[in-house]
Amino acid sequence: MLSRPLLQEDAPWKRRFRADSLLWATIAPNHPEHGLVCTNKEGAYQLYGWHVPSGQLHRLTDSA
Repeated sequence: MLSRPLLQEDAPWKRRFRADSLLWATIAPNHPEHGLVCTNKEGAYQLYGWHVPSGQLHRLTDSA
């Protein structure tokens, strides 16, 4: 028997479709500990500086 669909705001299937997407990433050729990433982790695609060893990102652009 089919169950009713989960329609809550945080339903697992909704979270899956809202997951961050990585458009591209590149590591600096002369400084492999740094890189650039383009992702939509804050809702719109932005450019982020990437500290490769720690995985930390910091936003470089501000587009809505």
